[in-house]
Amino acid sequence: MAVPKITGMLQRQVTRDIVSAFSLASAISGYYWYYVHVPYIGRLKLEEPDAAELRKLKPYLYGYPSPPKPDTWPPYPAFPA
Repeated sequence: MAVPKITGMLQRQVTRDIVSAFSLASAISGYYWYYVHVPYIGRLKLEEPDAAELRKLKPYLYGYPSPPKPDTWPPYPAFPA
């Protein structure tokens, strides 16, 4: 009763596992990039504020100082009478 040779079987299994893992990962990442990320960035670009709005908001982007309240701003008359 002879024992069959098993040389190379482990190498084939490991190679198959690695190749299938990289193939599956590439397919999933390609799907994410082209069907999720690119459309999302396109929608963001459509809603992007213009430069004048950004200049007005720049001092308040990080939360300090807090933006002026429309009802109480300015606390003094803009032009003295």
